[in-house]
Amino acid sequence: MDDTRKKIIEATVSLFVSKGFKGTTTKEIAIASGVNEVTIFRHFGSKQGLFEAVVDSMTFQTVYDERFLSELSWDLEKDLCLIAKTYQERLDSIRDIVLIGFREAGNYPELNELISKFPQSFKSVVYNYLAEMRQKNKIVDVNIELQAMNFVWLNFGYFISKARFGQQLIAVDQDEFLQQSTFLFARGLKP
Repeated sequence: MDDTRKKIIEATVSLFVSKGFKGTTTKEIAIASGVNEVTIFRHFGSKQGLFEAVVDSMTFQTVYDERFLSELSWDLEKDLCLIAKTYQERLDSIRDIVLIGFREAGNYPELNELISKFPQSFKSVVYNYLAEMRQKNKIVDVNIELQAMNFVWLNFGYFISKARFGQQLIAVDQDEFLQQSTFLFARGLKP
C-alpha cells in the first residue's frame, strides 16, 4: 500500500472512531491525512469506498499467512487455541472499526456486508484447518462448515460480549476463555 493511501486510511480510522461513519466528512479526512479531498476520491471513489478499503486492510488474510500456517502442529486443541488467540488479538486491534460497523449498519445497511468480512475470513481459516484435520483422520466425520461456524460464533460472541459489556457479562479473562472453550470444542471433534 502506498504512503498516501496508508495516511488516508489511518486518518479515516481515527475519525470514524471519534465521529462515526456518518459524522465524518471526506473534507475532514483530507485535512487529517494532509491531502486534497480530490485525492481521496481518486484513490477510493467515495466515502463508502474508503470504508471498504479500511475493512479490506484489516481482514485476516494477512494474519493467517504462510508463516502462521507453518506454526501449526496438527494437534487439534493446541492449534485451535492458537487460531482463536490470534483472532482475538486481531479483533482487539480493530475493535473500534467493528463496533462502528455495528453502530452505523442501521443507517448504512451496506456496511453489514463489509463488516461480515471479518467473521467470513476467519471462518475460511477454520474451515480449511478442519478440512485438513478430517483428511488426516484427526477429527470425526462432521459437517465442516457447520463446525467452522460454531467456532466463529464462539469466538466472535466472546469478542462482542467483551467489547460491548466488558466484565459485566463475563468475568473470565481471555486466556481462560480460550483454554476452556477450545478444550471443549476440540473434545467434541476428536475421534
